[in-house]
Amino acid sequence: MSDIMRPVPFGGLLTRIFGEYKASRSIFEIAEHQFYRKADDRLIPVFGETCETPVGPAAGPHTQLAQNIVAS
Repeated sequence: MSDIMRPVPFGGLLTRIFGEYKASRSIFEIAEHQFYRKADDRLIPVFGETCETPVGPAAGPHTQLAQNIVAS
């Protein structure tokens, strides 16, 4: 792995995501059976707003990489 981080164009990420999913039913090496799927229609109140799910990326530089956001 390089010590220099280079952005991947959005189109390149989509090509990788759809290509990998079609070939192996995974995205960024996360198998389809591990994907999170919301089980019901409940909404969660948070700070006067509503969320469908409390699951999501954490804050931090390592989570701001597009593949980590997609994986989360």
